[in-house]
Order: sequence, then C-alpha cells, then structure tokens
Amino acid sequence: MNSQELLNFFTRLSPHTYLLTGGAVVGALFFIWFAYWQRQGWLLSHRSGHYAPMISKAPRLLRWATGCLGARLFVGPVKVVGWENLANFKGRLIVTPKHVIETDAALVAKLARSLKMRFLIAINQTSGLRGAPLAWMGAISVGYDKNNPALAAANATKSAVETMTHEEDSILLMFPEGKLDKENVLVRENIRAGAIRIGKACQAKRPEQDWHILPVDVQYVRDPAQATPFQRLLKKLRINRAFLGNTVYGATVTFGTPMRIADMPADETACTDQLFEAFVALRNA
Repeated sequence: MNSQELLNFFTRLSPHTYLLTGGAVVGALFFIWFAYWQRQGWLLSHRSGHYAPMISKAPRLLRWATGCLGARLFVGPVKVVGWENLANFKGRLIVTPKHVIETDAALVAKLARSLKMRFLIAINQTSGLRGAPLAWMGAISVGYDKNNPALAAANATKSAVETMTHEEDSILLMFPEGKLDKENVLVRENIRAGAIRIGKACQAKRPEQDWHILPVDVQYVRDPAQATPFQRLLKKLRINRAFLGNTVYGATVTFGTPMRIADMPADETACTDQLFEAFVALRNA
C-alpha cells in the first residue's frame, strides 16, 4: 500500500472509528498506568525500604491542588508565617512539622506545592488499597516490629538515608514526635531523635549537599465562632467535616529557620534539645 492509498484509507474512516480508536488508546494507557502503580503499592507493602520513582511536576501539581481542596474543606483558611526563611535556600531539607491531627496531611500537600517530597511510613500501614496512592505520593516503607522499637528505628534510618542520598533534590518529611499530639502541647520528651539521626547520617554520606532540619509549627483554630461563611454553609448542608474526629476552623503554619546539621553538636540528645528549643521559639514568637 503506497502513501496515497494509505491516505485514502484514513480519510474514509468515520468519526466514530477515530473516537473508538482514541478511547481504546487512552484506556490502554490508563490501564498501564494503573497497573504500574498497583505494582509499586504492592512492593511498598512487601519490601522495607522500597520507594517508587518520583512523580513528575504535573502530578505534583495535582497533589498540590488536591491538598488545597482538602485544606479548604477540612481545615479552613491557612495562614503561613516564615515562608521567606526558605528564600534563596540552598541545600537539602528534612522538614519536621508538628503532628496535631489527621488533617495535617492536607496542609502538607498544600504547602509542599510542586516540591519533590518523600515521607516515611510503617510497612504495615501500606497494605491493600492504600499502597498505590502512598507510593504515588512519595512514601518510603519502613519495616516495623512493635516488639522491637530499636529495630524499627534502625530500619527507618537506613531506608531514609539510602533514599535521600540517592536522590538529588527531594525533601524528607518527618513528624518529630512520631505520633499525633492532639493537645498540641510542646513537651521535650515527645520530640524524638529520628530526624536528627537521619540528618546526621545523610550529612556524613553526602556532605556536599549541606543538610538542614526545618522546624514547622502548626496551630489550629478550634473556636466555632471563627467559622468562615463557607464552613457555616457546609454545616447547614449537614456536610460533616469531622469524619477524622476533629473539626477545626483554620490553621497557622509557622516555618522556622533551617538548622544546618554540620553546625549542630555531635551529641544526638543535644541536637534534639536544639530542635525542641526551635519549636518553643516558634510557638512564642
């Protein structure tokens, strides 16, 4: 078949044929994409230390848009203080925000914008339908044994260091308390050394990348009198915003100054003291 015959063949095709063909191609691509991330989710839930390739900028923008929607719906107005501390920043970051309630995830997705982000998650929390979206969002699975916390901590450090030093420009997110603090009270004993330990290991392995820890304080508005018109409308429509166990009416997120790990004391406890003091300074500012 020469080029003219081939051209005549395509010009005789009906619009429905083009639509069906296009739909089949899109469907096939979607199936491949879906199967790929299902596979990544399975690996995440079965291999400690596994992480999927970083998603491109367009999906990261989708993550940001989803976070903005979630924050708008389940949090409310978000005031950001100290973002200018990251202006012209050069180096690698381990971001350590306060972990107050479950909707912190929406704030993180909103504030991460299109940045490349990683976070640690216990491997026993990645099973089933959760695996694929967690892999897509940048999770690093960590082997977990409730009977051996020291082993779990060692696995977390190993997985984080291997991943972060392999990549060049991603950010690691770690809640320094390792659990929810719904009372949102700063207690030194609740601040764990995991972020410090990982940061120091990354600095030792890739010192040229100049690693920093960034404290981030989060405070929620809990007074119903400060509900926005949108939140009042949702209440009138009986749309429940408390399905996660909390109803809040806004938040203030305060970014501290990046703490350079190379300038921190050698002692892990002293470094953790510094991180706690940074949180206290943010809270009292």
